[in-house]
Amino acid sequence: IVFDPSGTAFYVSGGVNDNVHIFVRGTTGLWAEPAGSPIALGHLAEAVPPLNLGGVGLEVNPQAAGIAITGNGNKLVVADYYNDSITVLTKLTTGWSVTGELDLRPGKEDPTKSGVPGGEYPFWVVIKGNTTAYVSSIRDREVDVVNIMSAPTVMARVHVPGEPNKMTLNWNQSMLYVAQDVTDSVGVIDTDSNQLVDSIPVSAPAGRLSDFRAYAKGNNTNSVAVSSDGQWLYATNGAMNDVAVVHLGHPAESHVFGLIPTGWYPNSVSFSKDGKFMYVVNDKSPTGPN
Repeated sequence: IVFDPSGTAFYVSGGVNDNVHIFVRGTTGLWAEPAGSPIALGHLAEAVPPLNLGGVGLEVNPQAAGIAITGNGNKLVVADYYNDSITVLTKLTTGWSVTGELDLRPGKEDPTKSGVPGGEYPFWVVIKGNTTAYVSSIRDREVDVVNIMSAPTVMARVHVPGEPNKMTLNWNQSMLYVAQDVTDSVGVIDTDSNQLVDSIPVSAPAGRLSDFRAYAKGNNTNSVAVSSDGQWLYATNGAMNDVAVVHLGHPAESHVFGLIPTGWYPNSVSFSKDGKFMYVVNDKSPTGPN
């Protein structure tokens, strides 16, 4: 889900339905889905049943995953998780329309690179300004930097040590913070140079908790948020049921200040506008007595 900069609309990626839903706020303050929504992304139309359902591979459904919007509210970018691609939608005078798609695999843009890994399982999208999209490729452990000014093109591929999950930019969009599964860390990418400049451990601080908590691995770090003043970073550790609180300093100086207990398997963290409340989504919960 992503809000329009105007605050009068928000957009939701439709998962296996291969579409994007639009919700607008009416004069009464109520939210509703207008005519023309949802917008089909087109992968299902390419399906050839029963052998292919529109995704990459045999009997694979498409999957509209992460979604982001430009600062001016004129473009949306959707990660097509099971198509190894992104779809670009543009706000025209007639409404939103699909205006581009980019297969992120190196061999698709350059046949000489056929078989070279890259761009597979794109999951999350973050947009810097109005021109540059950052897409996390989980399988290939890279963040793809895409120019979306006209026809989308890959400008750079930033390799990271862990599986890049959810991401966020700091207040001036100079740094991109990437939750890295498998390595229990958050990667830091300089958006001017598009280089990985740091990888911050977000496990329990050694010496401050029991040996088990301090040295346990497999935290499943999966989402990240940054305070409005840029001084604090918060990362959800799904398998450890906590939010790591990191004081941000210069590279190699950032460290875990402490851990906030959560419910079962947190996978999203965000803040109220005034910064006084943190909201954490817990992925799992007891379903009942059985």
